[in-house]
Amino acid sequence: MSIFSLIKDYFLWHYGAAFPEMFRVLGNFFWFLYHFFSMPVLFRTLFSPWKKIHEERESAGFNLKDILSALIINIMMRIVGFFFRVVLITIGVMSIIFLFIFSISLFIFWVFAPILILLSLILGIIFLFK
Repeated sequence: MSIFSLIKDYFLWHYGAAFPEMFRVLGNFFWFLYHFFSMPVLFRTLFSPWKKIHEERESAGFNLKDILSALIINIMMRIVGFFFRVVLITIGVMSIIFLFIFSISLFIFWVFAPILILLSLILGIIFLFK
């Protein structure tokens, strides 16, 4: 096997078979982050009480103190749930954006990697004998 055949096979793999595989792996990372942060569930339950904590009325009759106590605690738990879910959604979206930026930089590096390797080899030889 000659070196030229090896180089040709490398470039065929690098620009041919590796691109679809790289996109498949990155797609798996996007899928993981989307489901790790449970985006559909968080959006669906955005205004639900936090950890399903809610207050039930103690008496069946009309008791203003009992009604207001249950109402205030239930509203507070919904606000706490909303706050934590918004924070989790924000962290999830920021993670997906970071992965997208990383994917673009990885793609640019992958396209120019053979040129950078060859350039590094040439500059290394030049600086070695300087």
